Amino acid sequence: MGVAVVVGAGALAAAGPHAGGRHDPRRRGRRGDGPGRGDQRAARLAGRLRRWAPRLAALGGVIGGGFLGVYPGADFEVLPYAFVVVIVGGLGSLPGAMAGSLLVGLLDNFGKALFPELAYFTLFAPMALILAIRPTGLFGRA
Repeated sequence: MGVAVVVGAGALAAAGPHAGGRHDPRRRGRRGDGPGRGDQRAARLAGRLRRWAPRLAALGGVIGGGFLGVYPGADFEVLPYAFVVVIVGGLGSLPGAMAGSLLVGLLDNFGKALFPELAYFTLFAPMALILAIRPTGLFGRA
């Protein structure tokens, strides 16, 4: 029963923002000022990204909630990891987020296994090192 509720809530969260489709009243009178004003291919891609981003975020939340276990205060445990991943990977970079998450996850796990008393140092030391070498992160733009 609980799994069905979580999956149903995730599906509603993913479908909710796009239930109106093209007939959204907020879009009335805004023709021609979109992201792909002269480029139809860019406009289609932007539309696909707007449709799929919330769905993928909801799916990630549902899957992550099953693995991590959701309880009050869980956000404060995940927040330092998310902060370090974004800083290491670079703001606004999806490949940077992927590379940062792999780097931070591996270094944190190996650091905790080899040096358990320095757990937070192994989390924040790579961030300080990368910020000293490259302030925009691994894949960030200047």
